[in-house]
Amino acid sequence: MNRNIVIFTDCVDIAFNELHQTINGELDKLGINEFKIAPLVAVREFSIEAASFSIRTLADLYPSGSVFLCVVNPTKQLDGDYRIFGETNHGITFVGDNVGYFNWMIKDFGLKYLYKNKITQDKNSKSFGGKQVGAPTVAKIVSGVSLDELGRKASEADLCEFSIPSGTIVYCDNFGLIKIKFDNLDFSNFKVGQKIRIFVNGDYKLDATYAVKWKLQPDGTWVFFSSSSSMGSMAELGKIKSPNSAAELGVKEGDLILFELLN
Repeated sequence: MNRNIVIFTDCVDIAFNELHQTINGELDKLGINEFKIAPLVAVREFSIEAASFSIRTLADLYPSGSVFLCVVNPTKQLDGDYRIFGETNHGITFVGDNVGYFNWMIKDFGLKYLYKNKITQDKNSKSFGGKQVGAPTVAKIVSGVSLDELGRKASEADLCEFSIPSGTIVYCDNFGLIKIKFDNLDFSNFKVGQKIRIFVNGDYKLDATYAVKWKLQPDGTWVFFSSSSSMGSMAELGKIKSPNSAAELGVKEGDLILFELLN
């Protein structure tokens, strides 16, 4: 079986090539060739929210047996046994840091097992943990090395406490369309053409229009609509024909958008 290896990272310069070729090299040394490394999944720098969304989105699309490696720079210094690997109940193996970006996927699909990684990074502040720890761990898992040899058994209780509050921006695409995660958002309560007052981090910013066929709205209209994502109550916000709606509104992943229905 050709196993898919998917790299999620905010290291999108030559560092991605280092990750890619480290995995290739390690597996080549082990005589393993039944794998394929998927195209880069680029994540905004230092954004656990964007990493969480990207991981959860692709967990729906990649088959059982796929391996997700996440290398995203944390926003704070990490100490202790923070490197983990595990598998969801639907067969996605994951490798990365215990900072929360796997939690959404685990919550939705369940956890089969979890380990704290025994592979340690060199005592060198300049070393690249994704290359020194993450990539070799992926190679060993794909090669079939005993999980007990690679790590120490852990449980779901050992996962860091991280959740995404309702109304959080979790992704801004290359057109600046803003994807927002809500809890229990019911679009049956909305009427096409209804005006919606938009607040960003508590401050009123603009009025948008609720639409189903949002591309049919006039140029320059801010539109609030149901996301194409399969993950439940997700919404999107964007300005028709804006080169970048998120930049125009001055928002990024992690910001909070709340709304008030008008008329």
